[in-house]
Amino acid sequence: MKKAPIPDNDFERLEALRKYEILDTDVEKSFDQITKLASAICETPIALVSLIDKERQWFKSHHGLEARETPRDISYCGHAILSDEILIVEDASDDQRFCDNPLLTGAPHVKFYAGVPLVDEEGFKLGTLCVIDHKSKKLSEKQIESLEALASNVISLLALRKKNIELHKVKDQFQEIEKMSLTGGWELNLSTSEVIWTDEVYRIHGIEIGKQTSKIDGLGFYVGSSKKKLERLLENCISNGTPFDDVFSFKDNYGNHKWVRSVGRAVRNEDNEIDRVIGTFQDITSYKVNENRLKELNNYLDISLDSANLGLWEWNIEEDFIKYDRRWAKMLGLEFRDIKHSVKSWRSRIHPDDLPKVNKRIRDYLDGESERYRSVHRMKHINGEWIFILDQGVITKRNSKGVPVKFIGTHTDITEIKKKEKIDVSIENIRERYITFKNDHQSFYEYVSETFMDISMGEIGSLVQYDSQIDRFQEIYSCGKERVEESESKLSEIYKLIINSSDHYLSDYGKAPNNLVGKFKYIGIPIHRSKKSVLFLLIGGNRLEYNLSFYEYLYPLIQVVSEMIAYLNLEKEKDEKEYERNIILESTGVALWSYYPLEERLEWDTSMYNLWETSAGKYQSNTEIFARLVHPDDLKGALEEFKDTIKYHDKYDTSFRILTSDNKVKHIKAKADVIRNSEGMAVKILGVNWDSTKDINIKNELISAKDEAESSARAKSQFLANMSHEIRTPMNGILGMVSLLSDTKLNQEQIEMIETIQSSGDILMTILNDILDISKIDAGKLHIEDRSFSLRDCIEQTLYLFSSIASEKNISLSSDISKNVPNYLIGDITRIRQILVNFLSNATKFTSKGAISINVDGECLSNENFELSISVKDSGIGIKKDAQGKLFESFSQADASTTRKYGGSGLGLSICGKLASLMKGEILFESKYGKGSTFTFKVNLKIGKKNEGTIIDRKIHLNNSESFSSEYPHNILLVEDNLVNQKIALMLLKKMGYECEIANNGQEAVDLIIKNGPKFYSLVLMDMQMPVKDGVEATIEIIGKFSTDAPPIIAMTANVLEEDRESCKNAGMVDYLSKPIKIDQLKRVLIRKF
Repeated sequence: MKKAPIPDNDFERLEALRKYEILDTDVEKSFDQITKLASAICETPIALVSLIDKERQWFKSHHGLEARETPRDISYCGHAILSDEILIVEDASDDQRFCDNPLLTGAPHVKFYAGVPLVDEEGFKLGTLCVIDHKSKKLSEKQIESLEALASNVISLLALRKKNIELHKVKDQFQEIEKMSLTGGWELNLSTSEVIWTDEVYRIHGIEIGKQTSKIDGLGFYVGSSKKKLERLLENCISNGTPFDDVFSFKDNYGNHKWVRSVGRAVRNEDNEIDRVIGTFQDITSYKVNENRLKELNNYLDISLDSANLGLWEWNIEEDFIKYDRRWAKMLGLEFRDIKHSVKSWRSRIHPDDLPKVNKRIRDYLDGESERYRSVHRMKHINGEWIFILDQGVITKRNSKGVPVKFIGTHTDITEIKKKEKIDVSIENIRERYITFKNDHQSFYEYVSETFMDISMGEIGSLVQYDSQIDRFQEIYSCGKERVEESESKLSEIYKLIINSSDHYLSDYGKAPNNLVGKFKYIGIPIHRSKKSVLFLLIGGNRLEYNLSFYEYLYPLIQVVSEMIAYLNLEKEKDEKEYERNIILESTGVALWSYYPLEERLEWDTSMYNLWETSAGKYQSNTEIFARLVHPDDLKGALEEFKDTIKYHDKYDTSFRILTSDNKVKHIKAKADVIRNSEGMAVKILGVNWDSTKDINIKNELISAKDEAESSARAKSQFLANMSHEIRTPMNGILGMVSLLSDTKLNQEQIEMIETIQSSGDILMTILNDILDISKIDAGKLHIEDRSFSLRDCIEQTLYLFSSIASEKNISLSSDISKNVPNYLIGDITRIRQILVNFLSNATKFTSKGAISINVDGECLSNENFELSISVKDSGIGIKKDAQGKLFESFSQADASTTRKYGGSGLGLSICGKLASLMKGEILFESKYGKGSTFTFKVNLKIGKKNEGTIIDRKIHLNNSESFSSEYPHNILLVEDNLVNQKIALMLLKKMGYECEIANNGQEAVDLIIKNGPKFYSLVLMDMQMPVKDGVEATIEIIGKFSTDAPPIIAMTANVLEEDRESCKNAGMVDYLSKPIKIDQLKRVLIRKF
């Protein structure tokens, strides 16, 4: 066998083959039809479209052959692609190239082969169209021509495939460009009204790609005026060929607001008629958003620059051209259009004295000798005044050599700041001179006058004092007065104008005294006024405008000078006031002191030595007195607090003790103010001390009294707890036995006796509970709960309680619940029922005939809140007017005869009133003596919904006791040391079908649970007070040992105070039963899922 040689251009040929992306693709009908036809024409069993790969020949179509490929080195086609002509092997066994070829000697036994090379448009031989037979054969000329024609068809199919691939790539690229640019294309055929969209147009609309555009209302996506605008543009384009390019507001299929740019143009046919409109469609939402943000940013920048009073400049250094903004121009009083944008023009506006400094700073910055450009200099305003400018800038662009070419900066008008600086410096200098001239008033007045003259650029000035008592002017100081051209009498007239003005005199206002002052502008400044005199300064000059703004500029200095003069005047009165001060200090017990931090000097008034019971001569300094006499336990803290005040605070407020010479303890209260200089440094602390020993003693007595009151309250609480426990324990036995006895067979007399015992016991328990409630309320320990409840169930159950009593007394008992009252409300059902029960109890007690009615109404305040109103009306004895004011007092009734006749503790309504207040409600009543009463309870509650608690209440009342244990099975451990209580509990549980195990104390309970395992008992009923180990200790030990595996433990105790409940809850108990235990309470616990 002879292998076919590899063509010289095989690498390029293989690259050309791969571009067709045909290798290893699925069969295609078009190729299979050609091989089938070739097989038929050439009368061979096999026909192939064979493509020569690097290591194999792969068959795109393989008619009559199962194999899809064979190795290239044994292929016949490998020889066929070496020539442009058809290769025919009539008998391979006679051909040296193929005589021992595996394809001849083995399947498919290729004895005859004819293959036409598949040559593409670039001249590469990709493979062959060949026919194969198992026997030798000859082809006719017609067969050869047909085979070559079919090979041309194969090449055409391959070329078409390649063009499709290229077309798809171009389409993919186009679609990718559409996606990237958010731009799609569209076409409207006017004759068919058909609309064609590219994929991106679908995406922009938010519509599934490929949906028929005939079913889409394209104009319906445009918002407001955009829709009308597009309709108009389309109409013009269709009618007269006017192209359009515009932006429209748009909402996509998902409701997202977008901005789109639509471009369209008309296309004409051969007859020059418009038959199509084509265009593009681009989502420019991001651009519009950014454009709007940029506008907002520019607006914000403008506002910021306006607020900061910043003017912008930009210097193009290469072209020696400066560009300014409107704020820069406005700062100098110029119109923007009048600005010359040259460096020369800018330099001409700078003050000649400042220009060299400005030029140097600019050169230094541009040459890199300074880190930044910053200059403060004067520039000339259009009104002729020099204003101070803060000029700052940075280099924003350099050329390729690093030389600055663009310089940008800002101007800030700081004239007012510079003026204020001058005023501030003047104020500071005057304050310093005040100390120097404290005893030389004339020198101080002269210095003040010269300061005002300097600031006002005055040429003449006169400081004059007017004495109102003798109506005389006295000149204290004058400067340049000889230059006034008018007479002395004229100047006096100016003085009078100043004196008569309320605050200051300006020549610009009111009477312009040109006839008085000649060539000068004047300002008159009253520096200090008192009841007796006025001190004022008259200044004249021409270099400044003496207007209201200038006066306001001077005002801080005027204030300070006025204060200084006031201090000077006060010094005169100091001696007179000293005696009065000492009298005040002695009468109030207040002592004065001063501390100067910079000098570390402490000054004491005489009153301080008297308060501290010492003298100045005993110690070297007042600081030493402080260190020696302050109590050793207080000294460190007092000193640290004082140092802290000097550093960080403006007020000093503390207390400490001192030890007097006779070793007596005195409590001292100290307060002070910290005076700081302009730099915030403390320069003086002015303070007072006084004796607070009596206040401390009174405070200690109050604390002691409070402790005694709290101790008494605790004793009261403990007494109530003990009393409750001692009464409830035997009552549990009495009422428990009565309850069990009532379920046995009894005659009528026995039933009446049982009912009497039960009634008496209930009354006793009611009184006890009332007393406990009063105690809880007074101690602030009665908490209001919020849970959903059925108001109708509450009314029905309460009516049922009193139905037998009403029936016995032949009283009509009814209720009326308004339809607008919700079925369920959220509140403390127990306390609401308690109020209702009290109302009904009083009504049945004090009504011997007639009727009692409950009326429930209210008003919806919102979707969540309802104002509930429950009224109980009776036709009883009523209440006398003089007794109505005592109704809500504890242990009080209308009168003694009522108590004797009807009984009662007098606590019920008192408790109801307090409960209503705790629920933020109120109780109202109306009563007429002899005709009856109406009691109403009003409260705002949230509207609730049906909950598990309501369902449980119904289960308790409806469930048959005998089948209770089968419906709610439990293995119960009863922990109780009292034999009577054991017996009652066992009988109550047995009545419901339960058997239980008993532990006589907490330790036995612990041992039984450890012995039987925590899961053995499904419920533990635990007494609180027991010998050996009480209930709380036992519960803590059980839960500590078994954690979440511990059985649910229910407290069962005669202790009913809130702290007892909290103790049980903190120990880990899950519920609480108070004695005497009632079967409904027990059922509620047995139903619960823990």
